[in-house]
Amino acid sequence: MPIRKPEGSPINNARVELQMILSNYGPELLERIVNEMGLAKEVSKVNIKENATLEEAIEFYHSSSSFLRLSKSSKETYASELEQFKSFVTKELKKNVTLQNSAEPIVLVKYLRAFKSSNTKAKKSAFLRSFFRCVFKQFLNQDITSIKEVLKLKWTSDNLPRAFTKVQLAEIIGLSQLFSNELRNYTILWTFLGTGIRLNELINLQIKDIDANTQTIKVIPKGHEGNKMERKISRIALLILLDYIKFKYDYLYSSLTETKYKNLYIFSTTNGSTAINKRTIQHMMKKLIDKASSIPQNEKNRYSVHTLRHCFAIFGLDSGIDIYTLSKLLGHESINSTSVYLKLFDNQLVEAIEKHPFAQEEKIKIQKRISNEL
Repeated sequence: MPIRKPEGSPINNARVELQMILSNYGPELLERIVNEMGLAKEVSKVNIKENATLEEAIEFYHSSSSFLRLSKSSKETYASELEQFKSFVTKELKKNVTLQNSAEPIVLVKYLRAFKSSNTKAKKSAFLRSFFRCVFKQFLNQDITSIKEVLKLKWTSDNLPRAFTKVQLAEIIGLSQLFSNELRNYTILWTFLGTGIRLNELINLQIKDIDANTQTIKVIPKGHEGNKMERKISRIALLILLDYIKFKYDYLYSSLTETKYKNLYIFSTTNGSTAINKRTIQHMMKKLIDKASSIPQNEKNRYSVHTLRHCFAIFGLDSGIDIYTLSKLLGHESINSTSVYLKLFDNQLVEAIEKHPFAQEEKIKIQKRISNEL
């Protein structure tokens, strides 16, 4: 099949084609060929475009590997973030909306200050770091050292990922059996808790993705749209999931071809022909959180569907799973993404060390000595 050339300006077409070459052959081979052809010196002569506009930077970012490798939902989120930032900068700088002016610390601080939630600020800072890292290298041939401190992502006790306590989790699981679609909701909760998968990964699960013999499911992970990858599922979650599939679709087994049956979406409101809408699951989870009496009222808005993934990670660490294994189970490409859970788990480690018998014995001795001195 002939390669379909992308539409757009010649420079964008060239960028996209180069990204395809980089993806297929890697940067080392490309650099070697450029050197063999004597083009390296010509490339080095390209002038730094210090007067590049923010619009040009955004156009380049949309065609860069940093953006193209994102999942569909992440692309939509990042595109929205860019529009929001561009709107602010345009209003702030009027006509002089260059890339350099947009990255001035005073502009960035003013932009971020408008968001009250520290978690929101952290997420927006993380996005801007990704954006500026990409475009600074292209247009200014420099890193983001000058603005790194302004956009430094800091996890505090307020914006660390939060997990339900075991009591809260038990109540939520119990409540899921009291509302409509109770078996579906119960199964969704256990699938999250038995795999650690994300919401977008769960809604796209099909019957063919389940391998009971190897305790494996196949999901479309974040950043790899279209390519399914294997993840493990706990025995209890697998049994609950298989039981639900039998309850939901057993009547269709004999009337459909094997291929059509296996292509059915497990969680669906259209008898398997389409995946369930993620908003349906989000609404279900919000309802359960609102009803849970064990969750303080002033903390309810801090939890969501994604909290179940945090529970999988935190309770996994608590049970003795090492960080490297946990990283694989969560489907993280880098262990750096997993290490944030260690900060949250630190509180549990403090509680654990206090229960150590050596600590308890010495504590009793000191308390007795203090009592005798009083």
